[in-house]
Amino acid sequence: MSKVAAIAVPQYSDYMDRGETGVALNQLEPLKQLVETQLLKGAALPQSLDKYSQLFSRFVLLPDGAIVVKIGRSGQVLVLIPKVEKDGVIWQCIGGSNKAVPPPCR
Repeated sequence: MSKVAAIAVPQYSDYMDRGETGVALNQLEPLKQLVETQLLKGAALPQSLDKYSQLFSRFVLLPDGAIVVKIGRSGQVLVLIPKVEKDGVIWQCIGGSNKAVPPPCR
């Protein structure tokens, strides 16, 4: 039985981490949309992010619009970096464990 547990427990942990990361990325959408709008207008980013602190107690919005967030039980850190293109804003995602983050972040 211990061999089964040795395989199943890590896989379940990876599954849970992927789920938490997916939820977190979905919850960040309103903040990403705000950053996109401000960047496309050429306007300053907001000074207060109080309404978003309810979703994430551990995130930082950098002056260039990048979002750094600590997620889940494992405490993985993701960095979402906006890049303004002629057609809109493209987000690059880096960080986190390779097994726990979605493909765009790998």
